[in-house]
Amino acid sequence: MSSTAPPRASRFRHRLTALTGSFALAVTGLVALAAGPAAAAPPTVIATVDTGYGADTVVVAPDGNTVYVGNAGQNRINTLDTATDTITSTFSSGGPGPFGLAVNPAGTVLYSTDVDGDSVHVIDAANQTVTATVPVGVDPQGVVVTPDGSRAYVANNSDSSVSVIDTATNTVTATVAVGTFPYGAAVTSDGSRVYVSAENQVSVIDTATNTVTATVAATGSLRGIVVSPDGTKVYAASSFGDGSVVVINTATNTVSSTIAASSDTGALAVSPDGTRLYTGSYGAVNVIDVATATVDSSVNTNFVYALAVNADGTRLYAGNGDNVTVLGVAPPVAAPAVTGISPSSGTTAGGTSVTITGTDLNGASTIDFGGTPATGISCTATSCTATSPAHAAGSVDVRVTTPGGTSPNTGADDYTYVAPGADLVTALADSADPVALGGSFTETVTVTNNGPATATSAATAIAFTGSAVSLQGATTSQGTCTTAGSTVTCALGSLANAAFATVTITVEPQATGTITATSTTTATQSDPVPANTNDTETTTVNNGSGCTITGTAGNDTLTGTNGADVICGLGGNDTINGGNGNDTIYAGSGNDTVDGGNADDTLYGGSGDDIMGGGNGADYLYGEAGNDTNYGETLLGSLLHLFDNGNDHIYGGPGNDDLDGQNGNDVLSDTSGTDTMSGALGNDSINVQDGVGGDSANGGLGTDTCTADTGDTTTSC
Repeated sequence: MSSTAPPRASRFRHRLTALTGSFALAVTGLVALAAGPAAAAPPTVIATVDTGYGADTVVVAPDGNTVYVGNAGQNRINTLDTATDTITSTFSSGGPGPFGLAVNPAGTVLYSTDVDGDSVHVIDAANQTVTATVPVGVDPQGVVVTPDGSRAYVANNSDSSVSVIDTATNTVTATVAVGTFPYGAAVTSDGSRVYVSAENQVSVIDTATNTVTATVAATGSLRGIVVSPDGTKVYAASSFGDGSVVVINTATNTVSSTIAASSDTGALAVSPDGTRLYTGSYGAVNVIDVATATVDSSVNTNFVYALAVNADGTRLYAGNGDNVTVLGVAPPVAAPAVTGISPSSGTTAGGTSVTITGTDLNGASTIDFGGTPATGISCTATSCTATSPAHAAGSVDVRVTTPGGTSPNTGADDYTYVAPGADLVTALADSADPVALGGSFTETVTVTNNGPATATSAATAIAFTGSAVSLQGATTSQGTCTTAGSTVTCALGSLANAAFATVTITVEPQATGTITATSTTTATQSDPVPANTNDTETTTVNNGSGCTITGTAGNDTLTGTNGADVICGLGGNDTINGGNGNDTIYAGSGNDTVDGGNADDTLYGGSGDDIMGGGNGADYLYGEAGNDTNYGETLLGSLLHLFDNGNDHIYGGPGNDDLDGQNGNDVLSDTSGTDTMSGALGNDSINVQDGVGGDSANGGLGTDTCTADTGDTTTSC
């Protein structure tokens, strides 16, 4: 050492600076974890372990089973068993000190700085003996080992340098000039940079070139220094001053902020998740919330020379006086986060059962909707259920509060309050399934308002898809309906709470297959339960009637054979002749002209204004809906009926019908509409009794029986 070199620091100063290497090493090799908001509980004293005179350095072995405590007052190192919190062995440090102590990532080698011998002693951790002594600069203090274990960096306090030791050869391969009175050293988790604390500055060393690439100006005698686990920040303690902690942005190598700690802060350690910074000073260990840059809690201790935290962050070791204080640290409780709300809306009256999904929701103490507490809270880690409180209309944030904090505001936590809506429930029901081709069925639509509000301008539209259909009409219990193609649209008007409306649609299939009816129901009010607003119904159409001759939805001319035919006209204005044989004819919708032909036939007119004649034989005619003209024998009337025979049954159906039995002993009946009936020849039975007058019954020739109402006209009965 030359005569111009600065004098060596005092014993007291050594003890302050000795801690820097230990806590810097404590974070070496830690895996960077994602930091997030967390609740910090104060550390608690678990044990106080007597180490003899001076606990100047504290280092946790990589396996977490051992803590090495440097006892500079007696030039020795103690091993502390972390399972029992007891000293299990003591061995020589190799010389005066150690004031800096580090362990390689494998946990096999210790590096102890010797301030009087200007050297670093290399110690085999297994047999606890010195295997090499490496000369370095003057007054070595902090020491840190790179994550790959290939190099050790030593801060030489009295000659403003850093010695770089090749750990394979235990020789100094480079000496780097840094700021005045360097004390501590800390390395990034990737090993690319070493940060060295000194007077009023921090030097940044590029480990690839072992050159200073940046100098960060900072006021104060900087001692303790540590790198955050994610490598984005460096914390340096300003001792002998205001006790602040300087925060350096590693991307720009500039001071980004300063954290107020306590006077004479020298020791530092950081939690593995990077959310908490621990500082040691006269009489206390402070816990700093990194997110808020404020002291969250403190633990009273003796003067703290060194700090080290274990890999899982549950133990903090503080070197103070003649002992090591073992502090238990509760794992940080992650703040909750909300990722979804279902349903995402409800009425202003509240009372909606809401499911909140997210992370770290367990232990929730409150869930508030726009600042108003919910009730009925039940939570797991990923899901909560709660009953929404009453609130004014509009969008609010749903916030969950747990011991870890309150969930941040995100778009995923939005819940919308709407004015009381009307829960419209639609149900579809078909009258038959399956349905035979040639026949028809009704689709009944029931729209019920489950409230709470009255539904205004309620409407429903029913669309039929799949197999072709012909819609024969729609009636509604209230409002009006219109038909366009295969869709019926009904304006239902207002529905009070608990009220309902029904729509009945007559459907005539035009082909075999499957018909699907789908409803779309709306109202002016919002629907708090949209899942039940609409409905779907399917109906199977088969050839259950056994159609042998089939028409189309258009206007067809169909002629039967000499056999027993089943003729299905389907839609359109059809002309159908059964020909010979006992035929069954389903005319279908439209204004059809049907002649049964010879033999005993059964004719169904379907909807529309039909003209049907049974032809020769004992026939059954069903006019069905429409204003029909039905003849028992032939469409040519009096010209040919003398040549036709047959006791016919003729039923008019809904509408104003004209029934003529013609030849034979016939049965004529129509109990709806204003009808005209003539028995003609034969002993006929005529029934026009529908509860109102206006019908006409003429028995004709023969002994006839007429059943009629007051106001009906009867002749020859």
